[in-house]
Amino acid sequence: MLSRKKILVPTIIAAILIGVSAVLLIVAVNQDAEDENIATYDELSVSPNLDHSAETQGNNRAPAAPHELEVSIGSAPGERRDLPSSAGSSFPGGGLELPFNTSDIDQQNGEVNPLGVVRFSKDLAEFGHSGIDIPLTQGAPIYAVADGPVVVLKSAGDPWGGQGIFQLLQSVSAGEGWVFVYEHVTPVAGIKNGSELKTGDLIATKTPPARFTAHFQLSAAFNNYEFTRGMECWVDSLSTSALTKLNTWWSKYLTDSTMINSWRTNTEEGKFPFRGLLNTAQFPNGPQLCYSPGTDVR
Repeated sequence: MLSRKKILVPTIIAAILIGVSAVLLIVAVNQDAEDENIATYDELSVSPNLDHSAETQGNNRAPAAPHELEVSIGSAPGERRDLPSSAGSSFPGGGLELPFNTSDIDQQNGEVNPLGVVRFSKDLAEFGHSGIDIPLTQGAPIYAVADGPVVVLKSAGDPWGGQGIFQLLQSVSAGEGWVFVYEHVTPVAGIKNGSELKTGDLIATKTPPARFTAHFQLSAAFNNYEFTRGMECWVDSLSTSALTKLNTWWSKYLTDSTMINSWRTNTEEGKFPFRGLLNTAQFPNGPQLCYSPGTDVR
């Protein structure tokens, strides 16, 4: 008769071998899953890669600063992808007009979200907000900033509703070029993909709900304009008259206690995304519409 020890030893060895095999199988499966995730990430992503070498720590007004990503239409949080270099690193045009009337800005019912600032987890840490959010009265008219066709028209794809309109400002190659994005808006009748817009055309109205802003963004787009790379401070590309109008409004806005209080008290995910922007020691030029990419004062 075999002893109990002689029976147990092979049994224990077999159990160990089975356990090791199971561990190796799990590791292999996990590695395959990781490899698949990496491939998907590389395939779908959007990568703003603008040159901001001229920016300095003391200058909180960046010439360019999305990437929403907020996330802009056609993109998702954390995605990256390179734009062919033919588009260049900054918008070469200018002379844009304002997409809204400054008289329609509702200072008592919403707050400006500047470009480049990290507000919450949906904003990529290295880029921050991809555009400038402006609080407008419900139904306020939205105008084309320049001549150019509509190349993307689709749902904004987030809980705040409305549509996103991508207008091509400058073509680089087929499916690639510089676009102006009007988001969280309701297109007026007749606006569709391919619509040829002229500067100042009425293209949309501000979409409800109240206390949610319209989003305006200047970016390079690719893959049939569905993806964006980088974001520019479109204020720097305004015509002289448009810039004068905007500066006149902004100067008055900064003296409104409602604006200061909203930046001081606004919270996102339990943090204060704008309060630190009021720190004159860190930002001696005061509140701005555009900041360096990834400005995070939370």
